[in-house]
Amino acid sequence: AERKAMLAALEECAERGRACPSLAALARQLGLRTRMQAKYQIERLAADGLIRVENRGPKLPRVVTIVRTGKETGRC
Repeated sequence: AERKAMLAALEECAERGRACPSLAALARQLGLRTRMQAKYQIERLAADGLIRVENRGPKLPRVVTIVRTGKETGRC
């Protein structure tokens, strides 16, 4: 359920061209207890080949590509 909700949240951001939310923001949005739970869900989605993640450093939001659609979150 958490994995499906995370994928849906990331797909919505990619559809709208929005920047990927922080781990803390994703955790709050999905009702997770910690940002590390959000990180775990993102890592699982990437390991399963559903998303690709580009980490761009501590001051820039990560870029997430939804493999099924090719759409990616914004590059602010």
